[in-house]
Amino acid sequence: MKNIFYLLPIVFAVLVACNNNPQPNQSEPAPEPAPEPVIVDSTHTTAIANKKPIIWTMEIEPNGIIMFGNKAISIINLQKTLVDSLKACYTQKVTLPDTMVYTTKGEVLMGIRGSVQDAITQSLAEAAKVR
Repeated sequence: MKNIFYLLPIVFAVLVACNNNPQPNQSEPAPEPAPEPVIVDSTHTTAIANKKPIIWTMEIEPNGIIMFGNKAISIINLQKTLVDSLKACYTQKVTLPDTMVYTTKGEVLMGIRGSVQDAITQSLAEAAKVR
């Protein structure tokens, strides 16, 4: 029984020591975080800081037809149509989109969604070459 009375203060002291959170030294100022690095290239500009991104959207139907604006496009002609649209915007000095996204209407198979994403990626890459 005496052993319990000897161990109780030791256990209590260990628990109190574990619960104490170290306080930061108030005499030292907190270090400021490093600024984010800026990669400067030919497309970098600070003139338009809060410009809304331009997004083109398209809708994929379950039968594989893509509605792009008011045009119905087959999956085979999608990349050519996107590249032509991007080049037309570039030649007419219209602002090119920042990104293209698609939505699905109903159940669309994974292969069709992958083909659409590939067409979007490749057409944006080709449009970047024209810039």
